[in-house]
Amino acid sequence: MSRSRRGRKSSTLRDYRSAIKSTLLPEFGTDTPLEELSEERLSAFRAALLTDGKLARRTVQKHVVLLNGILKRARACKWISRNLMDDVEPVSIGSSGEFNVLSAVQVEAVARKADDVFAPAIIVAAYTGLRTGELRALRWRDVDFAGQSLRVSRNMPAGGDEGSPKSGKVRSTPLVDDAARELDGLSRRPSFTGADDVVFCTEVGGMLPEDSLRKALYAALADAGIDRKSFPAHGGFTFHDLRHTFGTMAAQVWPLHDVQAFMGHADIQTTMKYAHHVPKNDAASRLTEFVRQQKAGNDSGTISSPSPHRRPISRDFECRGRDSNPRHADYDSAALTD
Repeated sequence: MSRSRRGRKSSTLRDYRSAIKSTLLPEFGTDTPLEELSEERLSAFRAALLTDGKLARRTVQKHVVLLNGILKRARACKWISRNLMDDVEPVSIGSSGEFNVLSAVQVEAVARKADDVFAPAIIVAAYTGLRTGELRALRWRDVDFAGQSLRVSRNMPAGGDEGSPKSGKVRSTPLVDDAARELDGLSRRPSFTGADDVVFCTEVGGMLPEDSLRKALYAALADAGIDRKSFPAHGGFTFHDLRHTFGTMAAQVWPLHDVQAFMGHADIQTTMKYAHHVPKNDAASRLTEFVRQQKAGNDSGTISSPSPHRRPISRDFECRGRDSNPRHADYDSAALTD
């Protein structure tokens, strides 16, 4: 079956080839008859990957899933009578739900220590929730200053080819004032501001390498006096954690189904992890009110919830930039009001 029919992205195919070359071929070789495989050998292979400690558990899981996929395909082609991996225990991945975030004050402090294009990239990543590859592939035609939104239509994974976002769907996410100011500043540079130019680019207009974003963030964290290794999850703060920063802020402002849409999550359960970071300061008072109404004879079983209040954002800056229309456009503060 062709790659296009299978719908596999180039980055996924690259990972498959890497796993086959580094792990599956050394174990099984190129001339092992499929019918000679046994459940015992496959289980031993799985156990060895887990116990030798060379690979992360998630990587082992991916290798086992790939092997299962290969044998599943072989059975579909009638090369084997059954898939022995069906009887091999899957590799499970536990999740504590823990991730790293910065406060808005910390985001600003870190951005002040970065320079050139990296400071705006940090601000935009933290306040829009774009994945690193989506940030790298963002083009000026996707920036809608007047509509206060970013259109997320492309993704550039590390070591892969540019393609659609991870979810496979185009989405829009709100463009808050702090991010809009940074993008407005970039839109004033002397070159690389055409509709098809990438927003965050090198001196010659190319996409920023992922490692340059990572290194710039690490240096800015250190200069801001923030020890990235002191963060509890995943061995320290990473560039992707700027997306988690957005998620925790967004969950305190918008309904979770809106946050899901803004972040491009295929499953609401992925978004739910941010709900646990929303303060429940009024939980006790709301239950107290429920009990009070019950005692007073209100048997409706419900109490009214306070409507979420959002402080109006002051847009006192002048913004000249580009929206989805490729022509030059000037926007004053009035154009950005609700």
